[in-house]
Amino acid sequence: MPRLGKARLVRLATCITGDIDDDAVDYRRLVDLEEFFARFDDIPAWNAEGTRNTKALRFLEACNRTPLGTSRLPVAIESVLTEILSAGEFKDEARRDGALALVGRILKPDGIAVETDIDGEVQFASSASSKRQALIDVELHTAFGAVLHESELESARVHYANARNMIRAGDYPNAAKEAVCSVEAFLVTLTGEEDFKRALRVASKGGLPKPLAGVIEKLYAWRGDEPGIAHGGKTVPSVSLADAQFAVNMAVVINLYLRERLLTDERSDQQGIDELILFALP
Repeated sequence: MPRLGKARLVRLATCITGDIDDDAVDYRRLVDLEEFFARFDDIPAWNAEGTRNTKALRFLEACNRTPLGTSRLPVAIESVLTEILSAGEFKDEARRDGALALVGRILKPDGIAVETDIDGEVQFASSASSKRQALIDVELHTAFGAVLHESELESARVHYANARNMIRAGDYPNAAKEAVCSVEAFLVTLTGEEDFKRALRVASKGGLPKPLAGVIEKLYAWRGDEPGIAHGGKTVPSVSLADAQFAVNMAVVINLYLRERLLTDERSDQQGIDELILFALP
């Protein structure tokens, strides 16, 4: 899969360190850099030795090895750039606009555009978006004789993306809930059954092994049994970071498995891989 080249990473590293006094990105002291790196607990380990520039570059090199996002940037690179370009990082809009333009110039040769939505949130768009749209519109045939379109799986993707975002925000109970919701949404979409338990039974008849159906059922039951996850409760939900990460990781593995097991469309190996990657993105 494509990755950012070394020259591009070097330039992005200066956006983290803010080495140039008159640059749009504020200078970060070493202590500020350590705090910045600590915000990303889902990014591979990096070598802590070296200068400020070296630390930033090694950090981005680790980020560059993560799966690709919808923009075709590695997802960890997206996370870091989103943090760098967050409105709260700047003294005024003019400096932020300068930083957005700077990162945009760095990424333009790779066909990546830096944009902001109506709420001012940073978004990254790829020139390959037309390919992704074609992928979303592809017609899929399920093991139950039904036909659906890639876009019908968007609900499951949204729940999964919400779960990833909530983990980053420290909202572990809702992260776990959204992760399980993504499995529920995926299952009911594939089977055409609105009720989760009926959908699971239909999936079992369609080829899902009973032991794996049992795992999914237990994950769903855990969400419902833990007070404050599926429903409000008098006590604070006992959901840790490890619990939430487990739920999120299980959700994507289950959904990718269900997709491969319950879809019978004839796709090329590469197209199938691309579709799986697109689902797994936060």
